[in-house]
Amino acid sequence: MDKGVNKRQRNDEDGHYSSRASQNPATFYKECLQDLDHTDPRVDKKRIEASKDELLEGSCSWVAHDAAFQSWWAQDNPQLLWIHGDAGKGKTMMMLALYAEISSRIKQPDPEAVVLYFFCQNTDPRLNNAAAVLRGLIFLLIVQDEHTLLSFLRKDLDEMGKALDGPILIHALFRILIDLSLKSRYSKVYLMIDALDECASDLTTLLTEITGSSCYPHKIKWLVTSRNESQIQEYLSSDDRPCLSLELNSDHVSRAVETYIDAKVTELARKKRYQPRLTSMVKEYLSSKADGTFLWVSLVCKELMRVPALDAEKKLRKFPPGLVPVYERILAQLSAPGVEDRQRHLSVLRLVTLAFRPLHLNDIVPLGGMLYDPEYSQDLVESCGSFLTIRDGKVYFVHQSAADFFKTGKGSEIFSPGESDEHLLLAYRCLQLMSSALRRNVCKLPRPDASSKDITEEQLEKHLPTSIQYSVQYWVKHLYRGQASSERCSIDEAKVVNFLRSIFLCWLEASSLIQCIADNIYDIANLQVLLSVSRNEQF
Repeated sequence: MDKGVNKRQRNDEDGHYSSRASQNPATFYKECLQDLDHTDPRVDKKRIEASKDELLEGSCSWVAHDAAFQSWWAQDNPQLLWIHGDAGKGKTMMMLALYAEISSRIKQPDPEAVVLYFFCQNTDPRLNNAAAVLRGLIFLLIVQDEHTLLSFLRKDLDEMGKALDGPILIHALFRILIDLSLKSRYSKVYLMIDALDECASDLTTLLTEITGSSCYPHKIKWLVTSRNESQIQEYLSSDDRPCLSLELNSDHVSRAVETYIDAKVTELARKKRYQPRLTSMVKEYLSSKADGTFLWVSLVCKELMRVPALDAEKKLRKFPPGLVPVYERILAQLSAPGVEDRQRHLSVLRLVTLAFRPLHLNDIVPLGGMLYDPEYSQDLVESCGSFLTIRDGKVYFVHQSAADFFKTGKGSEIFSPGESDEHLLLAYRCLQLMSSALRRNVCKLPRPDASSKDITEEQLEKHLPTSIQYSVQYWVKHLYRGQASSERCSIDEAKVVNFLRSIFLCWLEASSLIQCIADNIYDIANLQVLLSVSRNEQF
């Protein structure tokens, strides 16, 4: 009886799969990628390339001649190469250079090889978890070998289902990635992951899967980078597995930094009209203090770009070696009691630090509760020294180490009396923004059964600006952080309950429109814990 039921179920599933596979190829392709729920690593790679200084030719060529890389490249074993180093040592630029190097190599002797990549970023929820890493790699593989692999992906996704989460989901996605790699037309599949330390969710599960993949055919090769973190070292450091330490190769790194300094000082001298003596002095100072850190040189040069040549030497000598001392110096300049617009600088830095995703420029004024015209958002961000950068209309920390400085380092002192208070204030701001913007059928859909997929991004932003979308998705999380991280802070229950009584259904509708309904339903459970309401309270 059970066998008959299972057989009928498999037949039904196969029939369902066959009907989907026989539909229009373009529609089938689109639906498969939608169900994969991926990001596009190609877009992130272009964004990183646009935001970084231009890679100087030959500055990373030493890596390709290193014994660890050559062993990984030339032999079936080892299948994994780990490159690690401290913050600001140029690991991401090195990964870009190695991608270009490997791509150029496989074009000639082995045109059937492919290079897949993913760049993790801790401050972006689309890029800071193991599921996103694997989905991104799968997407790139499908794009490269669509005709061979698409039908296999469809079947794998249907078998995986949508209910999986956590380590089980990572295991399933990893199996799909390996399965598709082995079924692909390529003789070699190179998988590159940058900044593993910025993978905040399910990292250990991902590391377990990667290190256990040595049992698979030698068709698959991994190249990963990270900071020197003990958790990652436990998994990736092994006598039979090569690794490349940037600290142990400090001579090579220092020479690359010297080349970088030459280029940056030449640019400064040209744009700021430095005299030869000043040019020589700046170059000498940077060389003596850089300690093999590209980011330190970049930060100091950005600060020098803000002052005239007359003040350059005085400004330069105030910068100590090391990233954290430089961050402390820049923050002190922005937040000194006598500094004009001190509170404005701190407000922007607090907001960007607390945000759960990179904010759009247009989010800064409303979410920050600032009395400025939103047109001045770019000026507000650019006034925050070298901590922040703008890419594609979004605000990012210049580097993960800068974000860490404000979250766990001395920079956390900008939250006075504490971070909890700021989370609660931001949650209340979100409530205020939503109360003024949300209403029934906010996007003016023509039919009650209309799908959110029928709405263009332009239409969505017209009726639900990005600051409202942020509020819809994250207000409960800010409320939770404000309460959970401090017993001293108490929630203004009246504000929250009044919002839920009047706007609750509109909030759920908006959640559906921006496709975060599942997360927000989960947040309702957190609200029940947070609020001191009676069991009979009706929202």
